Amino acid sequence: MIKSERHLFDLADGEAYFNVAGMSPLLKKVHEAGIEGLTRKCHPWKISCESFFDEATRARQLFADLVGADVNDIALIPAASYGAAIAMRNIKLTAGQEVLIQAEEFPSMYYALERACREAEAKLITIPRPANGDWTSATLKLITSKTAMVSVVPAHWTDGTNADCEVIGKRCREVGAILVIDGCQSVGAIPFDVRKVQPDFLIVPTYKWMMGPYGYGFMYVAKKYHNGTPLEETWLGREGSETFSNLVNYRPEYRPGATRYDMGERSSHTLLPMAVAAMEQIQTWGVQNIAERISSIVDEIAEAATKKGYLAVEKAHRSQHMVGLRHPGGIPTGLAQRLEQDKIYVSFRGSSIRVAPHLHVSQTDIDRFLSHL
Repeated sequence: MIKSERHLFDLADGEAYFNVAGMSPLLKKVHEAGIEGLTRKCHPWKISCESFFDEATRARQLFADLVGADVNDIALIPAASYGAAIAMRNIKLTAGQEVLIQAEEFPSMYYALERACREAEAKLITIPRPANGDWTSATLKLITSKTAMVSVVPAHWTDGTNADCEVIGKRCREVGAILVIDGCQSVGAIPFDVRKVQPDFLIVPTYKWMMGPYGYGFMYVAKKYHNGTPLEETWLGREGSETFSNLVNYRPEYRPGATRYDMGERSSHTLLPMAVAAMEQIQTWGVQNIAERISSIVDEIAEAATKKGYLAVEKAHRSQHMVGLRHPGGIPTGLAQRLEQDKIYVSFRGSSIRVAPHLHVSQTDIDRFLSHL
């Protein structure tokens, strides 16, 4: 099992960071890649035409390898909301159909679905939060012949309660429903395979468990949507765009695959190298190894917190890499302030203390956090 990789991060002694679900700390090599990319802009005459394409292809391939996809299935996006907008632009809802979304899903997905349903006169149905954390059963109960689309997350952003996307995906295919997955709180930290789940769209920004920059992300697009409508008509998405001198000769053809959905200026000379460096490190670690290490930390914290009177969803219904701790009497008065004063960083989401560690967390960090509960 991987041990603490704290030396790869820029964390001072005494800083205990348990909020990767909010934003991951940058790896030193990712920071360096960003600085190097920023320096390129100081000397733009050194930026080649090929660099607008080669690095994007490298990033696309790394993400495809991460989720078991083909390189042409991947689009480069700036945010989860952008990916949700692409999905809803290419999903045709009709009046009376039903769309399912989990309770307290992140707003980026909710607002996109709410608008699409309102405009199509479809019904947006909220899957109630299950008391035992079993989102899989709660979702399956509501999928019917009227279900046109299901939006689900492998790990809920508020507390890490999980959903079996493979099982839900199978049921969606049985009724002909579209499956859209918000993978921002899971991909990069736990294994995910599109060949098993078979989603229509998978949306993943890089600034959380992908260990990359803010403002960049990836989207898996199933092949049946490769001829869909993008949000914008970026020149990079057109055939022949690698020949700059020919850009005035407009082309109606898109480049193959999901590239048509790429954001404008996808070849950011700062953010793109950072995303690549982060994925290369994830590839070096191995996602299964990452998951096993983080899982051991989460299990230790959940078990110790339970002995102190806190409540945690049973292991079968929580993700490996994050956990929400609740107290019967509510969050203890002053706990948030005490933790921050001691440079221990977690997040508070509703009545839950969300603990989301990564490979930088040491045993000392764990012990210090538990001493405050």
